[in-house]
Amino acid sequence: MSVSDLLNDTRRRKELGTFFRNCRLRTSPHERERGARRRRLYNGLTRDEVAYRVGISTEYYKDFEQGRVQIARATLVSLMDALQLNDHERRYAVKLATGLVIAPSPPDDDVPAAQQLVLDSLHPHPAYLVNHRMDTLAWNRAACALFGDFGMRSFEQRNIAFTLFAEPFSRLFVVDWAKHAQRAVRQLRADYGQYWDDPRFDELIERLLARSPEFATWWEQHDVGSQAEIDKAFNHPQVGRLVFKQMVYDALDVPGLRIVLYIPLDEATRGTLLELLAKD
Repeated sequence: MSVSDLLNDTRRRKELGTFFRNCRLRTSPHERERGARRRRLYNGLTRDEVAYRVGISTEYYKDFEQGRVQIARATLVSLMDALQLNDHERRYAVKLATGLVIAPSPPDDDVPAAQQLVLDSLHPHPAYLVNHRMDTLAWNRAACALFGDFGMRSFEQRNIAFTLFAEPFSRLFVVDWAKHAQRAVRQLRADYGQYWDDPRFDELIERLLARSPEFATWWEQHDVGSQAEIDKAFNHPQVGRLVFKQMVYDALDVPGLRIVLYIPLDEATRGTLLELLAKD
């Protein structure tokens, strides 16, 4: 194993251990465990309690949390059961435990022509294409009408997460900003588990940690999830409140790319969007 591989392996184990530590601290103890420890110093389970549930030594579990040992798959499954991980969290844990990267990071440019055709065909519904880091790679005219002209922004400014956390305007533009910002962090964390060896992903996270205390807090919670179908509202600076159904689809033939589509949820939004496009 090369020095680079060794460093990546150590980093991956520490990331997995930290993830399980956070899961442990937010898992409620059983009634029997609560009775045995009437005066708990913190919420969640102790390492002793987790080790007892799984049938391993406390010292071994401590070494695992601190990234010093490679855990067996059967033990990993028992830990996931003991800490009641959901499907998103289980996939994240398995990817980190095995060092699995499903596919190379998708390109930052050279977007397949077919993907642009798909986006254009979705007009007049706003749609854009993002990669695993939430960099916006392509878009249609309706997306520019809703979010502003992507072509006038730098590559950094076209990152959805960076805009969400680093641009003060986003907190006014996105209704229920905190809820949707946390969703974005959970999606980033899930993708980070699959592309943890991407140096540009690390650069993005470092920029976000430096710019946003909220991001730093939510990132360290190690919550994972996906931005599935959700309702989302915006306070557009020209026309006011617009309400959409946000839908996310994996792009065909290119792992790691997603199409984000916005469908108006009411006639007022639909009519206003058409008016915006007519002015464009």
